[in-house]
Amino acid sequence: LPAFVFAEGKFTLQQRAAAGLYKGALFGACGFVGSVGGTSLAYMLFLIRQMANPDQGGQKQLPNVLANSFGWASFMFVSTNPRYQMVNGIERVMY
Repeated sequence: LPAFVFAEGKFTLQQRAAAGLYKGALFGACGFVGSVGGTSLAYMLFLIRQMANPDQGGQKQLPNVLANSFGWASFMFVSTNPRYQMVNGIERVMY
């Protein structure tokens, strides 16, 4: 597979599409794992704050860990991957 969709070389359209999907899956996995860690950390910090100061009123609604993580994975696939592909294609043409 090419390193990115617009990589130089004799790659077929299917190989280029597979490279785009593969990189998108990698970005999506990074977004998912990062969000699981970040959201879980937010939950832990919120619980520690509640234990330290139980009189502080108001329950804050925190997002569901999995739903939030799938949202970030989707964002990374849809937003970050095309930007990565375009920047690499532009760099290949310019340099």
